[in-house]
Amino acid sequence: MHLAVVDHRRSDTSEIRRPQRSRGSGELRRVQEIERLKTKLKPVPLARCEFLEKGKVPGLLTRRVEQRNAGVSIPFGPHIDSLAPAAIAFGAHECRRIKPTVNRPVVPYAVHPRAGAAESWEISPDGRIYTFRLRPNARWSNGDPLTAEDFVFSARRILSPALGAEYASFLHYLKSGRAFNEGELKDPSQVGVRAVDARTVEYTLEHPTSYFLSLLTHQAYMPVHRRSVEATGRFDDRSSPWAKPGTLVGNGPFTLKSWEPNKLIVVQKSATYWDAGRVRLQEIHFYPSDSVDTEERAFRSGQLHLTYVLPFGKVDTYRRTAPQFLRTDPYLNTYFVRINTRQSPLNQEGVRRALALAVTAKRVSSSRGWRARVAAAHDHPAALQ
Repeated sequence: MHLAVVDHRRSDTSEIRRPQRSRGSGELRRVQEIERLKTKLKPVPLARCEFLEKGKVPGLLTRRVEQRNAGVSIPFGPHIDSLAPAAIAFGAHECRRIKPTVNRPVVPYAVHPRAGAAESWEISPDGRIYTFRLRPNARWSNGDPLTAEDFVFSARRILSPALGAEYASFLHYLKSGRAFNEGELKDPSQVGVRAVDARTVEYTLEHPTSYFLSLLTHQAYMPVHRRSVEATGRFDDRSSPWAKPGTLVGNGPFTLKSWEPNKLIVVQKSATYWDAGRVRLQEIHFYPSDSVDTEERAFRSGQLHLTYVLPFGKVDTYRRTAPQFLRTDPYLNTYFVRINTRQSPLNQEGVRRALALAVTAKRVSSSRGWRARVAAAHDHPAALQ
């Protein structure tokens, strides 16, 4: 059982209060049941969401870059091990902030996909075959043309069992993708990805998948430069140093300039990017940060141009004193509480039913610390409805 967007930071029952408006007989019975349970309900351990435990809210701060063609400084998180798509692990938001600057997928936006490395695409009537036409001027940062074979190689590499890619399962949607990844199929040519010609890549799915275009924005589908990968070791070796300064060849708007572990990552504008004329920034400086409070203080002092999240208590302050810096956007996330139903009294259906009636998503979303959110009516984010 779970309750959508329930405030799991409190475990006492004093927040379950009697409604003050007039009630019908059904609501009166509900209130009486709640009042009876108030004396019995005990704190129960909850499986909490890490994002909430850290006191973050889905808002960001932005500062205008005063000089044209300048650089910006932004945080990327506490630690990063690699920029190789196969090595980016679950929860590594810092990797996903940096990676799209040096590598670009065929479609770069998740909710409403737009043309990226591909200039157009077609979907078969049965929804199983996606055909992408790559841009004629799409190139790698070393000047090599970006080809359909690059996407074929990259998909087969991610699915290679020996590589052990964290997100190989994202390619299980491809025909025979799971079988090859799990070692049941030995021939990679049977996987549902092929180069029709130098500029046309085709994905064939096991089943129609309405959100496949959004999946293509994930780093698991990003292309890697085959010659660079194979020049530094086996193509399925996770420890290969190909994704380091001097050897990383990407197809994004920036190239990796320098990397000082736990200190600074710098990317610079790529001259070979197909849309380089619209890229105004010359460099982006990524600074490590292990605290949302540290990020906010660095922004306030002028050290950062952007933050990604805010401490709970700062949203109202910025709304009042510096609204020009605050930006909030729909966040593709849904919070819920999973209850330990093995412990008394929540192992009783009546208790769980009463709790579900007593705590409403609307009330929680309007309480202190949650005002940047809206009540959830479904298990999936409202932006995807």
